[in-house]
Amino acid sequence: MDMFAKKTASSKECITPHKISLLVLISELCDRLDREEITPFRKHHHALMLLVLNLMQTTDIEFNELRRKLDEIDHEQAQLSALLLDRLNSISDGESSLCDFFLQNLDDLLNVEEEIMLTRTSFFGLFVRKMVLLFNKMSFGQVLHLTTLLKGYLQAAHDHSETATPMDMQLNGDSLETKIPISSRQAENFLAKQAALLQSCEQAAENPTKLQEQIVTILRDAPNLAEAHFVQYLNCVRVGEFNQAMDCLYHYFDRKQWEDSNKSAASNEGSVGAKKDRCKRFCYAALNLAILHTHFGHRKQALTVLQESIRIAQESNDHICLAHGLRLLYKLKQEGDSQAKHILDRFRARASELKLPYLESLSLLMKISQMIFEGETPPRVLSIFQELNLLNSEKALLDLAATTHIKQAACLQFYGQSNMAVVYSQFALNQWKPSLTAAHIDKVKGTGMINSEAKLHAICFLASHMHRQGNFVGSMKLLEFAKSICPENSKDCKIWQAEKQRILFDQALIMEDWQTASESAENLRVFDAFDSDLRKARLFTKLKQFQAAHEMLRKLLEYLEKNAENVQDEKSVEEMKANVYLAVAEVFIASKDYPASMTHLLKCKTICDSYHMENFSIIASQHIAEVQFHLGLPEKALSSLRQIMINAISNGCHFTICCMKLLFTRCQLQQREDRSKEGRKSVLLSVLPTLDFILKDFKQMYASAKIRDVLLFQAFIYNELGYMEKRNQCSIEFRCLHTADSKIITRRVSSLLSN
Repeated sequence: MDMFAKKTASSKECITPHKISLLVLISELCDRLDREEITPFRKHHHALMLLVLNLMQTTDIEFNELRRKLDEIDHEQAQLSALLLDRLNSISDGESSLCDFFLQNLDDLLNVEEEIMLTRTSFFGLFVRKMVLLFNKMSFGQVLHLTTLLKGYLQAAHDHSETATPMDMQLNGDSLETKIPISSRQAENFLAKQAALLQSCEQAAENPTKLQEQIVTILRDAPNLAEAHFVQYLNCVRVGEFNQAMDCLYHYFDRKQWEDSNKSAASNEGSVGAKKDRCKRFCYAALNLAILHTHFGHRKQALTVLQESIRIAQESNDHICLAHGLRLLYKLKQEGDSQAKHILDRFRARASELKLPYLESLSLLMKISQMIFEGETPPRVLSIFQELNLLNSEKALLDLAATTHIKQAACLQFYGQSNMAVVYSQFALNQWKPSLTAAHIDKVKGTGMINSEAKLHAICFLASHMHRQGNFVGSMKLLEFAKSICPENSKDCKIWQAEKQRILFDQALIMEDWQTASESAENLRVFDAFDSDLRKARLFTKLKQFQAAHEMLRKLLEYLEKNAENVQDEKSVEEMKANVYLAVAEVFIASKDYPASMTHLLKCKTICDSYHMENFSIIASQHIAEVQFHLGLPEKALSSLRQIMINAISNGCHFTICCMKLLFTRCQLQQREDRSKEGRKSVLLSVLPTLDFILKDFKQMYASAKIRDVLLFQAFIYNELGYMEKRNQCSIEFRCLHTADSKIITRRVSSLLSN
């Protein structure tokens, strides 16, 4: 027997007790409208129609599950489920009742002369007509069997509700779905919906275990259904199961090859056409296998398989497969390969020639990343964004439009335009419809694709911006919302989890909560080893472990110099170098080796100016001003601060702005030390309001060290002015931050979340 022989029995439509339940609901929904009585079915007419429409396209469910869905609609009043149970009990009384329902009640819906109750060509009308036609073809023995099935369907629900617990009902494997074969239409609709959700909105799809059970049920009746193997492949990729994913991919293309071969034989194509079709199937199979290896990080294997796919595509003149292959080849080759730029140009030209807007949009996104990493000027980069936005709007590429907005937000943040970046990140959220979340996906028939990854990036970007503005609690609430729409262990959960660890570390560093900072830096290693090591070095600097910090930063610099081609394509190597140089300079500043820090600060600023990284340039300039202040050059420090103050206040981090204002105040006082007594007093009085505002902002951010610095600074000023009461007040407040044995009282980050 041929193992690929198609089984036609599973594709036949049949009447099941579940479909009888749907027919009863349709008959109640299409009841005469001239009745004055407001029935529960009429009261929840819209919600019931959506429910029935959805259930018609999915696999059969047990009666208890149907009752649960009805109870959700009428808010647990159980009126709908009770009325449905009464109708089903009356229909299951005997064969005559079942015949009356099909041959009289359902026919009346389609043949009412006075008023059209159900349009024959509507979705419901076609379903009812099909069921009536199937019933008319049934023999008397089949009608008896259907009556027995209906009674068992209702009795099983009654037994479960009386004796079984919810857990027993879930663990009972002998369910309705395993007893009644699934029709081909139900299977195709279910698989198409799950495939779309797995690729665009994973959290709205069935959970991996339940989806696997559904696929096994479908494959039991239709083992040669290629789409089932493809959805199983997506499900395996979702949970990171490489071996089974590869097996499912092989099964999918084996079945597709058999199906396409049958079509070619049926259409009497020549041997040349059949050979081209066979080559086309092979090149796409190899391309998908290369994508699978790329997803799991198997770069060498992916390149080998991709070269085979490109060779077959060239032999068969399949230009579309070649375009996809060029895109993947660029992704694999861009890691330090000199041919990457040429490959990207060819990919973009090929996508434009073949009128493939999706690939053309992807090529523009890749081109933007390349231009940013090569230090192209912002106007040229933003002009490509304008072209890309026009293409996405013209071709209605909703998912790529959301990705483009997030990319543009990241680009503007890279260039130091934080406020504009926040605006563009919200564009991606504006495209996302809340009605298409997991809780409502069954009730709404959405159009287009939902880019859940872009949505999560947008939420995390807003959370990061909120924390930079000093609102730590608000940022954590946003991340909790991200967690609610993308739970743990889902495909994209690492996006918000990594951002949460970064925010926790930054807040812990501000509050001097060293334990939380250490834990967050270690947790971040799972998502980004480089960022984790960099933050550990910053923590060592705060703990005055300068040798450990310097050694770790030295290793990071060596890694960037030797392995720049292995850095992930989402990151700029120059940005990482600027980060490391800045951290090294902070080590020297903390150890009071100010001349040595200038070398690294100037290296950092040179990189920032070359690649237009305004934010890092501001921080580097602030540190340069701090070094100048400590070296006794307050005029130079003030000049440096004045150059960056406007940009810092416009787009900088709130903590950085406060530190800059404090440094500016100290420089002003040091610059005017040689003034007369009256002039000195006026200067001291002029800086006090500024210090009050700075102290208030630091208190809002719980910046313990900076609060102590400002209080100590205020106490010295009040002492010089002779304001002893205010001096003592600052001293007492400063002392309250210490215990009796002069140890600093620290507040844990977790205490902010518990309030």
